[in-house]
Amino acid sequence: LLQSQEALNKLELKRYKLQYLPTLAAYASYIQQAQRSKFDFFDFDQKWYPIGLFGVTMNVPIFSGGQRYYRVKQAQVNLAKTNNSLMNLKSAIELEVNIASISYKNAFASLLTQKKNRELATSIFDTAKKKYEAGVGSNLEVVTAETSLKEAETNYLNAVYDLIIAKADLDKALGNIK
Repeated sequence: LLQSQEALNKLELKRYKLQYLPTLAAYASYIQQAQRSKFDFFDFDQKWYPIGLFGVTMNVPIFSGGQRYYRVKQAQVNLAKTNNSLMNLKSAIELEVNIASISYKNAFASLLTQKKNRELATSIFDTAKKKYEAGVGSNLEVVTAETSLKEAETNYLNAVYDLIIAKADLDKALGNIK
């Protein structure tokens, strides 16, 4: 849309600049008239009178009160505004892509960390359970390890969810989502 607006602004600027040039127009006309007092147009024996006209008109712009000058300046300002908007949009898109990419990398790193935490919590829970079954550990130790395991699994699932959201945001920023 901004590129179309830029093209239109360029054409508008060109149009206003061309108003400084002189214009030349030619015209011609040829007709025949009967010039009779009664209605007998289909009587072809009577004479018809031809009338021909041709001419040329030249318009040389000399003074417009500064109106053309300020129209050109306004068109230049509009073109500059559109160019600035286009550059601003490109920068915003690049920023969005960079942010989405960094967010995706961070979510992936967080997923790997939460996966290791889950594996560690599983190992601790298995150890605490074996100690309890052997009579060396307490019930409180097993409950605490189980709570830590549930928390680690919840954190892992949240990290998976965050990774999926970050991937969708990255695809959106790259324009892969249709």
